Amino acid sequence: MRALVLSGFRAYSQCLHRYPVRTQIISTGVLWGAGDALAQRLDRKTKEYDLHRTAITAAYGAFLVGPIGHAWYHKLDRIALRYCKAGTLGFVALKVLLDTAIFSPAHILGYFGVMNLGEGGSWQDLDRKVRTDFVPTLAAELAVWPAIQAANFKLVKVQYQLLVVNLLTILDSAFMSWCRATDDWSGVLLAAAKDRWPVDVPKPGAAKDGNQIFITVRRGKQYPPKTIDVRVKYEQTLGDLRKAAVAAFGLTPETLQLFWRGRELTADTDGQTLLDANMHTGFSLMGYDLSEAPDYWPPVQQTPEGLVFETVLARS
Repeated sequence: MRALVLSGFRAYSQCLHRYPVRTQIISTGVLWGAGDALAQRLDRKTKEYDLHRTAITAAYGAFLVGPIGHAWYHKLDRIALRYCKAGTLGFVALKVLLDTAIFSPAHILGYFGVMNLGEGGSWQDLDRKVRTDFVPTLAAELAVWPAIQAANFKLVKVQYQLLVVNLLTILDSAFMSWCRATDDWSGVLLAAAKDRWPVDVPKPGAAKDGNQIFITVRRGKQYPPKTIDVRVKYEQTLGDLRKAAVAAFGLTPETLQLFWRGRELTADTDGQTLLDANMHTGFSLMGYDLSEAPDYWPPVQQTPEGLVFETVLARS
């Protein structure tokens, strides 16, 4: 087994020496595709294997992460050498800092954008995804990768640093694919754990005085719309949230219409708690002041469950 691994590494090194960019493209694409396949295998809600999604993920790895990562690690090395001696603590720290501040957020935004485009999503879909999941995904990535990269930059030659990242990319790609395919993935995890959460332990993101929820309300064709924030605790209901919004905007319950994830909040949803609805600190709702004829954007359609934005119906 060891001989097989060494033989494979020597073959990879030869290809990397002769065809550096081409080798990075192929290896990164294969590993990113494998990561998405793993994500779908582990996702119990995935009924059928989505080959199209895997192909898009592999293409993202091959044609963006591969060549850009290859250039990035060499450039990062040259930048750090301008200010620090190779192998020193400052050299490693500078590379980790630049990689964390520049490559990580650009990589997440790029991945969300490419997958949205490849799956035929709209600009509104991408905007909603970024607003909901960019910060949690970045936080999760930063909880793991800086330590890995510190060891990578300290111990591994620059030409093999992308290989080290790629070997861990199967897990990272699986995580990113699941984040991309799961709306409000951090909320899903919290909701799954809510019944097991100790009563005397504060839930993540829950401020002492309640979660900060942003509500943007438009009256007629008014622009810009007005945005306020209200504080509501996890155990409180969407009905409590509606009452807080009514008081904050100085409206009546009949003249304030709120939408969450593109669907109208109605009396039928008032009994749900914030945690049941996967609504957490920093999330945003769209609302309309019905004292004037609302100018809906995106357009809405009437369904048995109430008004729904057409972009949501198109994804259903």
